[in-house]
Amino acid sequence: MKPGAAIIDMPIERNPKAPATFRVGPQGKHAKTTYRTLSSNSAYSLLS
Repeated sequence: MKPGAAIIDMPIERNPKAPATFRVGPQGKHAKTTYRTLSSNSAYSLLS
């Protein structure tokens, strides 16, 4: 993952075209995700 650490702070809502999924949208609820890469290779990244 690049960057190796980040905070994603965007509102998410259900996707009306695929209700089992979510998307970023102006009517969405507040969502904040913080991640940090612990290790990675060419195929996978282990996140905390």
